[in-house]
Amino acid sequence: MDTARVVLLVMLAVPSFIGEWGPTMRKLMAIDAESIVPGHGPVIHDKSYLGLLAELLESLAAQAKDAAKEGLSLEDARKKLDVQRFREQFAHGDEQKGKAFDGFFLGPGFPRAYREAKEGPLHDET
Repeated sequence: MDTARVVLLVMLAVPSFIGEWGPTMRKLMAIDAESIVPGHGPVIHDKSYLGLLAELLESLAAQAKDAAKEGLSLEDARKKLDVQRFREQFAHGDEQKGKAFDGFFLGPGFPRAYREAKEGPLHDET
């Protein structure tokens, strides 16, 4: 049974705790799992997706933290946000997947990361 572990994940940032999510992905990567079953999409048989997701979350949190330190508004912070590399890696050039990345992850995820950067760890799901 040890080699048959399955890890479930969902890439949906409504509501999410961005600062905790990246380290959680790193912990999942340490599990000896042969298969990963995401909330959407095909079964994954390696951990590169987890690594990419962890990098994205860490980047989002770091950029939000930098923007908050600079005193930028959320709107101005969004303008400076650079996640194009991740969008391309997750969407693979597919317009619908790109829209899903923007709408379901980035749209709600960056404001959460920005709020965490300004307020500290969040304790609500709004």
